[in-house]
Amino acid sequence: MSELVKILVPNEAMLEKLLTPKIMPMLTKMTMKVEREAKRLCPVATGNLRRSITHVVKGGFNPHGIVKATAFYAAFVEYGTRFHAPQPFLRPALRVLKEKL
Repeated sequence: MSELVKILVPNEAMLEKLLTPKIMPMLTKMTMKVEREAKRLCPVATGNLRRSITHVVKGGFNPHGIVKATAFYAAFVEYGTRFHAPQPFLRPALRVLKEKL
């Protein structure tokens, strides 16, 4: 199997160099759209949770984008607790983008 991969992808660095300039702008744009939608859907009391929503785009051979909320209580809001109902904002933001594609 590894020989087949070597035949199809003779030089990973070359493939990465060719694909990254084409993929990264589109990936960045899509990740920013998810972040924007998550901020729009986010429940606001003080604004701290909304301000904590950020995105990171990583390139390389496995390019990917991450949207995350860094406030310590973000998971409690997203998934709820036994005392509070969930108020999801990250998962629906991704769902909205998927529906638009």
